[in-house]
Amino acid sequence: MKRIFGAVALSFCLAASSAFAAPGDPFGGSETGCVPSGKAGLTCGKILTSGLGKLIASVVKCHLTQAAQAYKTGHSSTGFDNAEENCTIGNPTASAKAKFDALLVKANAICPAGIAPVAEARRDVFLGDTSFQNSLDSINGVFFCDSTSGLSIAEPGGGDQDEAGSIPSTPEHYKCSIAVAKLFSKLVTSVYKCHGKAAQAIFASKPHDTDACEETPTKGARAKYEAKVQKLIAAGICPPCLADPMSAANALAMGAGVIAELDAQNEEIYPCPAP
Repeated sequence: MKRIFGAVALSFCLAASSAFAAPGDPFGGSETGCVPSGKAGLTCGKILTSGLGKLIASVVKCHLTQAAQAYKTGHSSTGFDNAEENCTIGNPTASAKAKFDALLVKANAICPAGIAPVAEARRDVFLGDTSFQNSLDSINGVFFCDSTSGLSIAEPGGGDQDEAGSIPSTPEHYKCSIAVAKLFSKLVTSVYKCHGKAAQAIFASKPHDTDACEETPTKGARAKYEAKVQKLIAAGICPPCLADPMSAANALAMGAGVIAELDAQNEEIYPCPAP
């Protein structure tokens, strides 16, 4: 099965609650990392979890604008590619990268040593080209996996920076691909918020189950994502590559994989004290 964000789809049991965790302790549950022991680390984490969530959401939005133009005209073009690059990294003040970098400067003045550079490296992976398996350019090919049109979203031969993905072959497939991409973006933002809320609660000595926000049936971030994806699949509008449980790009499996990987990355923003 294709790895999404570097993680295979997993089935989770809710791990033991971190109700008795304290500042400096491991989060517990499926999250890596430790709760900050000081306010600087707590503020740092809040800035970076929010910033990374917004970065991913902004880049996905840029990609969807590009995909919409390609689908509307039935072809890709240099103009669409240039506009997407400007939206993600090119504009020095308004691009997704520029906005995250402004937050990174703020974080660098607050964060304990070593955290901001790691967040910068994570940014570079997300904004990397398709040679990075976990880049948003690569993941675009999961959303737009319907290749039966034979037309790529990015300009053919445009170079390594071009996004993966094909122009959907039908209006229904296009609608499903757009919806899954938006749900993915919302899921990522929700998981980052869960991590930030966990850190805030435990630091304040309030009981908090680190996994519940992500995994609670019906109300957790994963459950909400999967319920909406199921509706899309049940409506019969998704291409087989997103709907088939055995497909490498299965949309349902994507949710579990994303949560697993973001939980594994949590220690980058909330590192444990050195032994």
